[in-house]
Amino acid sequence: MAETYTKADLVADVATKKDISKAEAARIVDLVIDLIKNELGDGNDVKISGLFTAKVSTSEARKGVHPRTREEIDIPAKKRVKFTPAAVIKRTVAGE
Repeated sequence: MAETYTKADLVADVATKKDISKAEAARIVDLVIDLIKNELGDGNDVKISGLFTAKVSTSEARKGVHPRTREEIDIPAKKRVKFTPAAVIKRTVAGE
């Protein structure tokens, strides 16, 4: 089973490769994450070439059926984020 690359791993790698402290690397990583999160929260799409595209979409309110009671229910509108990996990521994962 593959290992999970965590935020702590990313911070450690940034610190090592840029020869900075882990605290400074953590601030940089947190800043990038916050910038992406805020843009998505504002409803903007985010495209980071070579990594991913994240698009915000809204599903319309609709009617549904409660699976247990079979009662009709209202399902509210909802915002979602769809992440699509860049082509280079797809090729890397596929081993090409």
